[in-house]
Amino acid sequence: VAHLAERGPANVRPKDICDELGLSKALVNYHFDGRDGLLAEAMASGIESYVNELWEAAQQAGPDPRQRLLAWVDRQIDVTRDKPGLAAALAFPFLASGVSATEMGGALVRLQEAAARNRANLAQLVAEARGSSGARAQQGKGSAEVVEALVTWLSLGASVWHASDLEHLRQPT
Repeated sequence: VAHLAERGPANVRPKDICDELGLSKALVNYHFDGRDGLLAEAMASGIESYVNELWEAAQQAGPDPRQRLLAWVDRQIDVTRDKPGLAAALAFPFLASGVSATEMGGALVRLQEAAARNRANLAQLVAEARGSSGARAQQGKGSAEVVEALVTWLSLGASVWHASDLEHLRQPT
């Protein structure tokens, strides 16, 4: 995941990872069925870690629901700065990685499950920040979904804007 986070999917090379770890490249082929399998696994592990980081940041922000939501947004933007390659892969997994849904295999299910968990976490944070609970949350479900979508797009937009000057992630080295 470290190579993906630092360099972006276009620059992940199994040979570099194997050389760094003192392992044979044949192990990558055996365990991951080649570079695409290794990249898919790194992306799945990366998004699971990312979702956990966002939720942990929200939980550590204390009891104020608005501060928890802001902490979630802040951490999402920080991930873009701290792990630009991972942010690119997570925002546009198939485009950035070049790995198809078929090649993702079981990692695709993990990506989808983590993304669903992240959306549920965000929905909870938005509902809490708006003071919604129980019946009120159900009555205002449509507006809560709009707010959730806005928060998602605004934080993604801020992340993409921040990452826009990271030219080294677009071109293989």
